[in-house]
Amino acid sequence: MKFLKANISWSQIQAILRKDFLVRWRQKWLMALQILWPLVIFLLPYLIRLKFTPVHKDSCQFPTRQLPTARQTLPGMLSYICTLENKCKSTDTYDEYEFLPKSPVKPVVDVVQILINDDGLFKILVELPEKANFISAVTTLVTNSHFGEIRENIGKVVDMIPEVRKTLNGTFDIKTLFS
Repeated sequence: MKFLKANISWSQIQAILRKDFLVRWRQKWLMALQILWPLVIFLLPYLIRLKFTPVHKDSCQFPTRQLPTARQTLPGMLSYICTLENKCKSTDTYDEYEFLPKSPVKPVVDVVQILINDDGLFKILVELPEKANFISAVTTLVTNSHFGEIRENIGKVVDMIPEVRKTLNGTFDIKTLFS
């Protein structure tokens, strides 16, 4: 048998095992230590878990953290420090953009979220280019329970058009966009 370019015979392995057995037999404390040490290591977490029973929590959302980038290291580190406690928030009330209710993207995200969550609306929008059944799509949209929310958010987007036009120096025209 070769091991690291050295010839090792079975008699050498037997001699090493015999010597190890004799050392353990003569020094009982060493044998007890070699047996009890792993037992203590594995029993300790089990005993700690028995003392502190787990607390059941429903699904939760942990706070988001900004990733540090090349020129934004400090804000990334501050987001980690400020959310160090890692408190669990309910997933029902948690939104990435809820803290920015006046954000120009919020109405668009709300409409897209409704379209993604409602299977009927999503299916009709995916099939619209293939089947070209515009009347069926409009009927499904108008009779949907979320139509009020969609209309309100689209109204907010339309109300933002003059502000966008002013930002773009008057080059934005919604009529040419959809014609």
